[in-house]
Amino acid sequence: MEQDRDKEFRMSELSIYCKYIFNKSIRYIEVILPLFIVVNYNIYPFNLIFSRVFVLFAILILIIVKFPLTKSKSSFSLLKYVDYILIISVVLMAIYSYFKLDEFIQIGGMGTPLYQMVIATLATFLIYETTRRVAGPILPAIALILFGYAIYRGYSYSRIISEIFSYDGIFGIVFSLAISVVFIFLLFGSCLDKANFGNFLLKAGNALVGGMSGGPAKVSVLSSSLFGSISGSSVANVVATGTFTIPMMKKLGFSPSIAGAVEASASTGGQIMPPVMAAAAFIMAEILQIPYLNVIKAALLPALAYYMCVYVSIDSYSKKMGLKGIPKNERPTIKEAMREGGHLVLIIFILIYFLLIRINPLRAAFLTILLLFPLSYINKKTRLTLNRTLDALIQSTNSLLVIGSCCATIGSIIACIALTGLGGKVATAIIGIGAGNILIVLFLVMVTCLLFGMALPTTASYLVCVSIVAPTLIGLKIVPIAAHLFILYFAALSAITPPIALAAYTAAGIAGADIMKTAFQAVKFSLTGFFVPYIFVYVPAMVFGGNQPSLLFVIICFVLVFPISLSWGIWGHTTIKKITFLERVFYLTIATFLILICLFNKLNYGIPIVIIWMFGTTLFHVYDRIKNYIFNEIFFKKKGKN
Repeated sequence: MEQDRDKEFRMSELSIYCKYIFNKSIRYIEVILPLFIVVNYNIYPFNLIFSRVFVLFAILILIIVKFPLTKSKSSFSLLKYVDYILIISVVLMAIYSYFKLDEFIQIGGMGTPLYQMVIATLATFLIYETTRRVAGPILPAIALILFGYAIYRGYSYSRIISEIFSYDGIFGIVFSLAISVVFIFLLFGSCLDKANFGNFLLKAGNALVGGMSGGPAKVSVLSSSLFGSISGSSVANVVATGTFTIPMMKKLGFSPSIAGAVEASASTGGQIMPPVMAAAAFIMAEILQIPYLNVIKAALLPALAYYMCVYVSIDSYSKKMGLKGIPKNERPTIKEAMREGGHLVLIIFILIYFLLIRINPLRAAFLTILLLFPLSYINKKTRLTLNRTLDALIQSTNSLLVIGSCCATIGSIIACIALTGLGGKVATAIIGIGAGNILIVLFLVMVTCLLFGMALPTTASYLVCVSIVAPTLIGLKIVPIAAHLFILYFAALSAITPPIALAAYTAAGIAGADIMKTAFQAVKFSLTGFFVPYIFVYVPAMVFGGNQPSLLFVIICFVLVFPISLSWGIWGHTTIKKITFLERVFYLTIATFLILICLFNKLNYGIPIVIIWMFGTTLFHVYDRIKNYIFNEIFFKKKGKN
């Protein structure tokens, strides 16, 4: 009996020790993986096969460990042992891929040994399973449907699997970009986060606009646009900034649904705001074979139009509801905010400078991270100590798990589309349904992007939609950069579009609000974002894709007058006063006509419309002043004398 207890105790000790070793190993992988990527792409390039295989299978192991099939703590859970078997399988498949991948690709499915086919199949479906764990079932389901479609089209199983498990599929350009340039910017964002850059942005926002009407909401716009531009994730942005801004908004009188909607709208805009743009900017530059700087230049004016609408909508709503700003004694001065972390702003300008002098984005981000370390030591609160650096590495690894697995799965989707020629068939079908009408085709593409975006991360949604519908738009002679940005916009806006609306869902959770109400209010705040993509398709000068009209014309008409008119018309309040029903109709009509002159290519009417807008706004204001003077100074004084 005593011997049995002794044996049981020793087994328990061994089990605890094994778990400790296992957990430590996982921790080391989380730290080593980002360091390996940084060294491989910036200092000492390793063998191509080794680097991609190591990163992919390290991602798979981490996902299996961090997202287990069961969270049961029972030692006898069968599903736990399934995960253990999967981890061992991943290691064995990694060893096989390192030694045999080139041979497998060269054979190309013709006479491939059975054991190689089995291993490639297991690896492919393991990638689908890990993607399901981190991103939901939709993306792997699409991959499986296309796999089945390829079989239905008559391609042999060996041909399909060799196409997928190759440099044109899973190990292709999409995965390569994800683990190189996209990852280095994720690491840059993580380092900034651990240096308390987000905290500085919130304090700077409070100091600059916190005292204005609806101050906390305007702080949300300012901080989310800047932080979201680096993080590139609407949900992460909501969590990072909304935790602070939403309670502030509620405290000063914003309803929970409005507070959540403001944060969701502002955070979603971060995905279309240069320089990072949900990591899609780098992939877009690679697909279009244009400099990265051209992508962020093209995205700038549409992003400014989006944020102009959100900001003016917040201002109109706040003044309409009589909401005040943050009291002076509760907000920092700009001097205090700058002392908190103002020196970190310099690192953003350094990154922009590197990009402007056309340094490769990967190298630019790497150099910027190196410069961030000494810069962070200026202030004790921003120092990237060893612990903070390790946290930044682990945080970037966790971000890579989603992007890396999704991009590997997308690689298999792209391989099936290329093999079967599905992209061309879809393009023909959409053009046929739209009868060649660009507006109808754009609407169908918009619906497709919104549907995919509701179920997938923005970058994944963009890539899938580009594979399927981009040929449709480019086939209609739409400027390629405008076509790609059109797809990206609606992939991003799906984060606030009911019924899924992940960003609105997250914001509603923080605000304690109804999800659907929050999502619909977010759409109202961001309404310009749903029209701007149509505008820059018809007016490519907005994305620097055409010579006419002039840049000044585009800025005045579509970055200023259009979003301002739309916001005033929807919310019923200008920066000065509450407006009548007639005035609301006037502003909504101006916005409508600005859209119509794009659709019907009558841009020469743009300046007259702007002049009418200025004249009408002035007239309404003067009329209101005269009316108030008559009633207050004459009518009420006479009445007082009587």
